[in-house]
Amino acid sequence: MLAIPLKRSAKVDLVKPLSGYIEAEYSPTDAEGHEEALKTLQQLRVDATTNVQAATDSSRKLLYKYYQQLIYADKRFPVSETKVELSFTWFDAFKPSRKIVMYSLAFEQAAILFNAAALESHAGVQQDRSNGEGLVAACNHFKKAAGIFLHLKDNLCGRLMGNLTSDLTGDGLNLLKHVMMAQAQACFYEKAVKDKMKEGLVAKLAAQASDFYNQSLAASKTPTLSSTMDKSWAFHLEFQVHCFNAASQYWQSI
Repeated sequence: MLAIPLKRSAKVDLVKPLSGYIEAEYSPTDAEGHEEALKTLQQLRVDATTNVQAATDSSRKLLYKYYQQLIYADKRFPVSETKVELSFTWFDAFKPSRKIVMYSLAFEQAAILFNAAALESHAGVQQDRSNGEGLVAACNHFKKAAGIFLHLKDNLCGRLMGNLTSDLTGDGLNLLKHVMMAQAQACFYEKAVKDKMKEGLVAKLAAQASDFYNQSLAASKTPTLSSTMDKSWAFHLEFQVHCFNAASQYWQSI
């Protein structure tokens, strides 16, 4: 199964531009009084962008703690090219040689949430699917990832103006949502086989997995993604379409 690569970022100094805004809008005293809080925010970013590698509870907490602070900051600091000039650089998860720079806290939020979803996909892949408990856990992680990608597509990335890396476009997030749903459905199918459910039900579960993989395959061939993604993704997705279609036919024949 596929685990989604994490997005990489470049270093950025949060303290100087945010402190400068506080000093200009309020006073040097206020800026000095918020210095420790801004340094804490800076450390949260360092932790979220450099110390998150494995799919662990501590990694999730680092991402969500920083994400929560970004929501607060977005309400207080007018980050843009003309006001608080604070730029964020993030690389494309599909093609790491490509990057986008934006003066936007919403862009930073989107990238952090993307990595939270990617971590869920890694956690799903790492589960032991040889037993029912592992299959349920893997399925839940894939469904969480799909939910985050859907949230990004419907609620956050629409706020971003200008060019985006392909992974944060509607096409890219749609693909990732379908892949995660397909892998969750594959876990349903595997558990149904292990639990010796009725052949007709198993056939339907396999057919639905094939359909999800087919939607993923179609999404990978959009102009936005076909020139960006590694070709092995499309080969893998097409292989899964045929495997689950064959499985559905097999169980239906029984």
